[in-house]
Amino acid sequence: MFFVIDNPKLQRIIALIRDDRTAGSRARGGHYLRLEASQGQLTVAGPTAEASIPATVYEDGVLFPRVPRFRRLLEATFTVK
Repeated sequence: MFFVIDNPKLQRIIALIRDDRTAGSRARGGHYLRLEASQGQLTVAGPTAEASIPATVYEDGVLFPRVPRFRRLLEATFTVK
């Protein structure tokens, strides 16, 4: 999976989708996200919500990252101003 997207926009989408802020919700399986890049769209899905946003997709794929680690990875990536 290889795609290009606006980093702040993706972080806002993840903040809306995720529901693993409490220990009870993490126990229900809310600790992972489903990211699917295909046909010019990035779909971010949590246990109860899903959002699709436009992206430049070079290679289709699906990824199941842990939310806290993925957020830290996004914060550490460089941005072009």
